[in-house]
Amino acid sequence: MPINSDGDFEQMRLNTRTLAFYIEAHFGIPAEMLRIYFSGAKGFHIIIPAPVLGISPKKDLNSEYRQVVCSIAKLAGIAAIDTKIYDRRRLFRFPNSRHGGTGLFKAPVTKRMLFDCDWAGMKIFAARPRRESFLAPVYINRAAEKYREYIKGADFGLNIRAPKSMKEIPPCVESLLSSSIC
Repeated sequence: MPINSDGDFEQMRLNTRTLAFYIEAHFGIPAEMLRIYFSGAKGFHIIIPAPVLGISPKKDLNSEYRQVVCSIAKLAGIAAIDTKIYDRRRLFRFPNSRHGGTGLFKAPVTKRMLFDCDWAGMKIFAARPRRESFLAPVYINRAAEKYREYIKGADFGLNIRAPKSMKEIPPCVESLLSSSIC
């Protein structure tokens, strides 16, 4: 799930935090199991490992991913999602690969870094490859059920009012922030 906000690093950090909190709350996936990366250029990536959702390769998986990502982003009130990556021919850079334009690495980041690390700090952090320290992915029934529901096109309240701006925090994120789990 690539998050991009036209070079506005602070907005990208906020969008990434919001999406990570939403995925944790809605899918029941522990934060340490989400793969969150600084792209090395102009955004972040959030990856839910396939085993967590119980999915396997198939012909139209890219379309399924696009549908799920767009739904999650809409529910979380995020507009800055790069959906172009979900075509069949797009390559997704590996972690610790160098970005051709910036020379920075696609670096694994923690949720804490999404709060504490500014643009200058992120550039320093991504200047060299970094070790990943995510939890090993395991099947999570709740996450798999939510994924299947999204694919079936179930209405998850997609008609609910989305926040008018990122200054308004979705209730699920508000709840997580107030529970001191960060």
